[in-house]
Amino acid sequence: MTEQSGKDQEPTLSVELLYEDDERTVVRIALRGLNRRTINHQSTTIYEVIAGAGTIEVDGAIQVLRQGIAVTIPVGTPYRDEGTVDMVAMSIPPFDIDAIEYLD
Repeated sequence: MTEQSGKDQEPTLSVELLYEDDERTVVRIALRGLNRRTINHQSTTIYEVIAGAGTIEVDGAIQVLRQGIAVTIPVGTPYRDEGTVDMVAMSIPPFDIDAIEYLD
């Protein structure tokens, strides 16, 4: 994985599937940089920070991310995260890439 810098470049993002069934998807996410503003039109997602630091903007409100912080993103809510952050995310119902809309 290579790090990138600058606001015009895509973030370095890796996702590892930990668990999935008919009710939920659980993944480990490593984010390095500024992610795109996103809406998940299918799932509510709970992100728990396991290492690192950053921020997450949820529907216009900014929250600091650090180890132990959990943030819930309700279905249909715009959000954007950034930093050097390792998280576990649980999506209910299961994650579907076709339900994701990128706003920028």
